[in-house]
Amino acid sequence: MKRQKPVSPCLAALLGAVLLALPCCFNRAVLVPVEEAEDTVEDFMEAMMDDDEEDMKDLISPAWLAKHKLDIEDYNVNAYTPEEYEIIGPDGKDIKVRLVFGSGATRFLWFRVVNEDDDYYIVPGSYDDELIHPWQKTEEGPEQGD
Repeated sequence: MKRQKPVSPCLAALLGAVLLALPCCFNRAVLVPVEEAEDTVEDFMEAMMDDDEEDMKDLISPAWLAKHKLDIEDYNVNAYTPEEYEIIGPDGKDIKVRLVFGSGATRFLWFRVVNEDDDYYIVPGSYDDELIHPWQKTEEGPEQGD
């Protein structure tokens, strides 16, 4: 009977690292070019500014809805009513937007965009019994003019 050589510790560590990384590779969405991500966020923000619920719903990721077993028609999309907005640009995996309200208050929103079947969609951060929250996070900003 022939004796097999033991697996070297380096090879075992490398194999382990590859196996641990595989789920991350397959769960990642297709990377979205910044211009397309910003255009998608702009489309969403214009729908929000127009209070156009249907256009906002059309931009919500179908894969995200399926993952959470949600029927978009059973929910409203959470939205703000700012006087204006500014797309600041990429911030990590997200596109950062600054909202300015009539009172001078500001708020920042971070939107994640994904490519699904060659279309671009917003990936919501959460949902509750009534609302889909389309942003990944939100923070209060400084007063306008500060």
